[in-house]
Amino acid sequence: MTNNNTNNKIEAISKTYRKATNMIGEKFDIKVKHSKYPSKDFEQTLDLLYKKNSCLNENQNIDYRLSAETIEFANIDKIWIQHNYKWNNMFFIIIHVKFNVHNLKDADCKCIAYFYYFNETYIYDENKNYGTYDGQVSVGNDFKPGYNPLTFFPNFCLFIPYDELHSAQQSKDIMFKIQLFKENLLLTTSPLQPIYI
Repeated sequence: MTNNNTNNKIEAISKTYRKATNMIGEKFDIKVKHSKYPSKDFEQTLDLLYKKNSCLNENQNIDYRLSAETIEFANIDKIWIQHNYKWNNMFFIIIHVKFNVHNLKDADCKCIAYFYYFNETYIYDENKNYGTYDGQVSVGNDFKPGYNPLTFFPNFCLFIPYDELHSAQQSKDIMFKIQLFKENLLLTTSPLQPIYI
């Protein structure tokens, strides 16, 4: 069991480094390389970024170097659905989310699910119980990461009653996406996920 947990952590850390490397490459138009050592690839990409910006700003006393200790982001690894969970004489859908966050110890974070029809128009919140300020059906919960550089959430759960999907229940085909936030800063978004009622 310990070996499996260790392997899972190493895999998550490697995935985090690869994602950070790709993000830097895309944002700053740097050609990145991937080897079997993601942390080295990350450091080399930072070196390229530093050199590139040092040339552009050689007369300014600005340090553009980023650090693995300061980049904040998140990875969603897995999403799955549990139907017909009964509590307090109500039936719920449970959305399970497995994710990890990087360099966000003690930050105020949120995990939110937003609901859509299959044509990707949002489902309207008819009673303002489970929804956003602009009226889309949603459900969310707060979390506060406890560790740096990585905090793992193997099974973060969001509960929404079937009745809160309102008339969309009749369509049978519903989708949702997950977004993770640090305060009001969007960290990551999942692809749309189907719910078959």
